[in-house]
Amino acid sequence: NISLPKMKNFRLIKSNIDVKPFLVELAKNEDYWSQIRSQVVKVQRETLNIPLRRGIKEEDKIIEDCHNTEKTELYILFPILTAWVESFAKELGELARLMIVSLQPEGKVYPHTDFGEYYKARDRYHLVLQSKSGSEMFSGDEKQTFKEGELWWINNKIKHEVSNPSKYPRIHIIFDVLPRNGRPKAQPA
Repeated sequence: NISLPKMKNFRLIKSNIDVKPFLVELAKNEDYWSQIRSQVVKVQRETLNIPLRRGIKEEDKIIEDCHNTEKTELYILFPILTAWVESFAKELGELARLMIVSLQPEGKVYPHTDFGEYYKARDRYHLVLQSKSGSEMFSGDEKQTFKEGELWWINNKIKHEVSNPSKYPRIHIIFDVLPRNGRPKAQPA
């Protein structure tokens, strides 16, 4: 028996999730892909996104230090997707930011660390909707390939990056959860 090393920066939470209903909702709302985030956040320059929950800017704070979130006007267009994410998040704590992100074919999200008080307090999850060849994510010194229908926890508090080796867009639902116990998985107990 060969035992695989336990990963510190990735955890497969669920697999074989039926993502077809989410893709149907997305197909109905294709016109809402935005480039704003990719223009502001340079490491995300090869992505499009649909923001469903966003941070609320507080006076004298950078957005990475702001804890409050709100639904966007697009939230109601994705009732099946948002109900699934809300149900999952409720098991663990409180749903925070939520977006659908498309990484262009053969594109990258460049190395970066999600910093700030907001990220320190929350866990980051990726639900893979579309990834024809699997998308490769690196976090710290670990690499993982994400496949369609999988939900992953990732450590976004250290340097991480993503590549999409496919000739098709890679689409993930990316969301953050404030854990009920107040301690994200990426921090020591």
